[in-house]
Amino acid sequence: MQIRIWSDREVGDPLTARDDNPQNQDESDYETIVASSRREPWRLSHLMGLVVVAAVVIWMLLLFPGFAILTIIVIAAAAIMATGFLRGKRRAARQDALLAVMAIAAEKEMPLAPAVAAYASQYGRGTQRPMLRLAHMLNSGVSLSESLMTAPGLLSQDAVLLARVGEQAGGLPKALRAGATARASSLPILTAIASRITYVLALLTAMQAIMGFLLYFILPKLESIFKDFGISLPTPTLLVIQATHTLMAGSPIVLLLILAQIVLMILLPFKIMSWWNFQITLLDRLFRRRHTALILRALSLVVGEGRPIALGLECLARNYPTRWVRHRLIEVEEDVRRGEDWCMSLWRHGLIRSADGALLSSAQTTGNLAWAMRELADTSDRRSFIHFQAIVQMLFPLVILALGFMVLLVAVAYFLPLIRLIERLG
Repeated sequence: MQIRIWSDREVGDPLTARDDNPQNQDESDYETIVASSRREPWRLSHLMGLVVVAAVVIWMLLLFPGFAILTIIVIAAAAIMATGFLRGKRRAARQDALLAVMAIAAEKEMPLAPAVAAYASQYGRGTQRPMLRLAHMLNSGVSLSESLMTAPGLLSQDAVLLARVGEQAGGLPKALRAGATARASSLPILTAIASRITYVLALLTAMQAIMGFLLYFILPKLESIFKDFGISLPTPTLLVIQATHTLMAGSPIVLLLILAQIVLMILLPFKIMSWWNFQITLLDRLFRRRHTALILRALSLVVGEGRPIALGLECLARNYPTRWVRHRLIEVEEDVRRGEDWCMSLWRHGLIRSADGALLSSAQTTGNLAWAMRELADTSDRRSFIHFQAIVQMLFPLVILALGFMVLLVAVAYFLPLIRLIERLG
């Protein structure tokens, strides 16, 4: 693998030679990057493939409308989930690699812009665009945190926050390394958890699609046949019919629940893995210990550089990505300004536990506060991941058994009437 090392002039203008005045060239440089990132137009083979797919879909809709619609829905849901999962995983890998590259460059006291540009040269034009924009901003003298705001998605929100706190405290290399280390240690566990949850939700969605087809198209015909023959339906079939009528009575609510389930199936793994920078309040509150770890890890950077902890609280209160945590940090900052102990204030607002506050107070007395914060942050991450993984491991077989029981009930409800009909006719 070849890596091209960009010069400072190439970083500011990666494609053509320009004037050295950055104020006159910012807009033109960005337009050049945008133009170089455009994808190639569709070829004739692409159009022919699209025509074939459209022809097959139209043929199925004409001959088998119900089955075709169900098939299209299932395939579309599976394709969206698989594509999003793979793209999210690739994006997470790029984020982690870029963060590691910047951490190495900062530790070696090298400029970040050439390192980012050299890393961007490994990818295609579409992926290069935000990285080259970041390199150009860094080469123009903009700070890393401000540059990352102009290119969202290059790093996770946690890494961006640590970078901002590290800049304020004067320890950017340590901040980048802390973000890279924390992400690398949690990635295997988070991948396993996200895979299990995605599997269960995808299986449930496929079962709902198949059962919906059977209940809507097959069961009414079966009920009509038995009514013509004057044969009573078995008890399991009657239960399924009654459940179907109940669901049809509340069809708008059921449809909304299914849509919410599909959205959750797509978004939940990405939220767990921090692949996408979006916020879901309920999920954020479930992972409260993750916020504790991030807060302590950020404050350890400030304390490790010998800066007052009020500086770290002020930076967190202004820039923390999650709204409800940011509001509590603002209250903690106000308490510290009024002279209240910061450990007590964090515990009173639910950002740390009482045991954490006692440990931090003791470490502050002995002069090991920065080390204690880092260790406590790592411990909080490990405990939250282990507890969540244990819950998933415990619920996974129970959910599979419940879904299997539903399949058994539907199978019995459809096959028992056929057996009774055969016996009656014989």
